[in-house]
Amino acid sequence: MRFSQPGEQPSRQSPDYAELVERFPGPVAIACAPPAGSIALCGYESSDGHPWAVEVTYALAGRDLLRVRTVRGSVDWTPVIRGTESLAGNLGVLGLPGDPDAPETPTSVTVDGTPMAGTRIDLPDLSGVRLEWREQHVFCIGDPRQIDAVELRSATGADFARLCAEFEDFVARRRAERGY
Repeated sequence: MRFSQPGEQPSRQSPDYAELVERFPGPVAIACAPPAGSIALCGYESSDGHPWAVEVTYALAGRDLLRVRTVRGSVDWTPVIRGTESLAGNLGVLGLPGDPDAPETPTSVTVDGTPMAGTRIDLPDLSGVRLEWREQHVFCIGDPRQIDAVELRSATGADFARLCAEFEDFVARRRAERGY
């Protein structure tokens, strides 16, 4: 932990998502067309110093509309492991008392112009899809209408740099509106 000295400007704490995407051990998926009016929030996780997941949450007015999460495949881990994330876990219903009876059903989502087979769970106000895509695990979680319409594509570092710049512009506009 580093403490700032009096008068010192705080240093930027957010990671370089463009670099993270380029270093990720496989492709990363993003929505082809984000939900109308949404702002993209980028996120990532690591495990034991290795990249684990990169995600984009498209939100509007404090409500998450769609989250696209790419979790690294297991082929390059030693020892080789199976994926540890599930669709129910990503929906937030795994292991909760009184879990809704929501079976996984077959579905498909278009990625880079190609339909990919996957599984889907539908809850009353939330749906999710899990795909195996180019040796990565992709989860799409959100409003059922967003899941019905979602199409994905391969992301680049430049895509994440643009998403982060758009978010920073959004924050700057909101601060200016509020007089900060």
